Amino acid sequence: MTTLRETAINKPLTGLELSEIIRRDMERVISGEGSLSAHIAYGRCAYEIVLRIHTANPMYPIAENSIRSRSDVATPAVEAPPLVDAPDDASIGGTTLRRDITSPNVERVREGLPVPVEVRQQDGTKTVENVIYPKQADAGDGDVTVTDSTNEAKSAWRR
Repeated sequence: MTTLRETAINKPLTGLELSEIIRRDMERVISGEGSLSAHIAYGRCAYEIVLRIHTANPMYPIAENSIRSRSDVATPAVEAPPLVDAPDDASIGGTTLRRDITSPNVERVREGLPVPVEVRQQDGTKTVENVIYPKQADAGDGDVTVTDSTNEAKSAWRR
C-alpha cells in the first residue's frame, strides 16, 4: 500500500524480472507434465524447448530462442530430436504456456517480486525503494493459458 508520500512506479519489467517469471512458468509446465513423474522412465528420449517473447518494441518485436537436447555419451538415453528409427509405439507430446503481461506491477505483486516505489523524503528529495507486497491468495495465475501443442510438435518433427 502506498501513502501520500509514496507512489508506486509501474516501470517496465527488467529482463531479470521477466526471466524469473518465465522460470516459474517453466517449473509450472514441468510439474504439470504427468510424463515427467518419478514412476516413469525413458530408455530413449529427445526434447526441444522454445521461448518466444513478443514485445511492444518496434525495433525488436519478437525474440525467439530454442534449445534441443543432444546426444551425450554420459546420458545415452537423451538423444537429439527427432529420435532416429523410433519404434512404432513412440509418442510425441507438446505443451504451450502463454502469459500476457499488461501491468508490470500486477505481475510483480503476483510473483512476489519487489515493486519500485518513489518516496518523497521530508527534505523534498525523492528516492526509489523496492517494496515486496504480501502475495494475495485471490491473485490467481494472471493471464495464463496452457494448451496441448502435440500436433505442432509432431509437425515440427515430421511424425
